[in-house]
Amino acid sequence: MVEIIVSALLYTFILGFSKFLTNKMQGADKVNKSISPKTGQKNYVIKPVNIAPYLWMFSFISFLLVIIMFLIEHFLSPVETSYEKTGFIIFVVLFLGSGIFLWFYGLYGVVWEVRVEGEKILHRTMLGKVREYTFSDITKVVSNHYDELRIYGGKKRIFTMTKGMDSYQFEENLGKLNIQVEDTKNMTIDTHVMQPLGVLKWAAMAGFLLTVWFLVKVIIDKEGLLLAVITAVVAILFLCGVLICFLEKTEVQGDKIIQHGFLKKKKVIEIRQISCIREDIEYAIIYSGKEKVMKIRKHNDGVALFREKMKKEKKKWYESE
Repeated sequence: MVEIIVSALLYTFILGFSKFLTNKMQGADKVNKSISPKTGQKNYVIKPVNIAPYLWMFSFISFLLVIIMFLIEHFLSPVETSYEKTGFIIFVVLFLGSGIFLWFYGLYGVVWEVRVEGEKILHRTMLGKVREYTFSDITKVVSNHYDELRIYGGKKRIFTMTKGMDSYQFEENLGKLNIQVEDTKNMTIDTHVMQPLGVLKWAAMAGFLLTVWFLVKVIIDKEGLLLAVITAVVAILFLCGVLICFLEKTEVQGDKIIQHGFLKKKKVIEIRQISCIREDIEYAIIYSGKEKVMKIRKHNDGVALFREKMKKEKKKWYESE
């Protein structure tokens, strides 16, 4: 009982600290800012969503601590009934499987990157191997339903990146070099949707289902009111995350922008009303004069198209430092 409460508090602390840490590390991978004469772009680095590596690396550690505490508890006071044994095995398998998945995803987030230096593209895989390409090697680019940008050289896929705010410069380079992006979702500059990435939706759903399962087990085993309340609160937070991920979206329809959100009133603005867009750490904030009228998460799918739309409409876009 005590071990579970300590683990829950530790897990909460880890989530908060990892968010603080990643905010501090924003922009840590800056490169030489010289401009390529061919693409007209500065050198840059593309990495997965900034919070993912640290948040999920620390999550793995917390899952591991929970498992260790339960192993110690059950070695000191062995389970007796088959029901207890089955429940214990299911718990360990679920949490250990989640921990291994999160560790691999965290490793991917820390190691994987695409570094663009002029016409040269340096791709570092999850295993740390660096492959070098040039833009002239790229024959086709496909944007698919899984929020991915798949890069092909001939018939071979040479690397894949998750779409989001960090990929917009790469897509701009492709446009300047007349390399077309095939969009299987049929989104265009004038008609597209911005919404959370698919991986975040299913991660929130998995967290909610796992927490609900644990809450049911706590109630059946009569582990105590305090633990049940803590687990219920965590389940509600995961549920809010699920609803935000599935209900939050911003649509661009010609000359209008329509935003839907969880527990938020529907917003509609016309593009002519926009004076500028300013970035902060997490959002691209739309201004009408001096008033903030709308916020869009920078790492949502479709943001790169929105950026192109604003450039087409000659709206000023101020990037975060």
